[in-house]
Amino acid sequence: MPSYVRTHLDFVLLAMIRREPHDADSMRRELRERFGARSAPSAQVVYSMLSYLKRNRLIRPRPADPHRYLLTVSGQRSLDRKTREWRSFARETQALLESADAPNR
Repeated sequence: MPSYVRTHLDFVLLAMIRREPHDADSMRRELRERFGARSAPSAQVVYSMLSYLKRNRLIRPRPADPHRYLLTVSGQRSLDRKTREWRSFARETQALLESADAPNR
C-alpha cells in the first residue's frame, strides 16, 4: 500500500463517515474502488484505524446500527482542521509545481 494512503487513512475514513454512516466492510470496498486493490489498506489496517478513531472519540457507533459509525463533534472538528491543512498543502504544492514548470529566467 502506498504510504500516502496509510498516512492519511484517518482523514479519509473521517471524510467517508461524514458523508454517510459506514461499516468497516463498506469502507474497505470504497477504498478499494477509489485507490485500487494494490493501494487499498488491509482489513487489519482499517479495523485498527477505526479502533483508534473510537478510542479518541472521533467516531461512535450509530445507535440504530452499531456496526456503522458516525462522527462525533470532536471528529467533525478534527476533519475540519485536517481539511484546511490538506487544502493549504495542495494549494502550495500546486503553486510549487507550476513554478517548476515555468522556464528559468
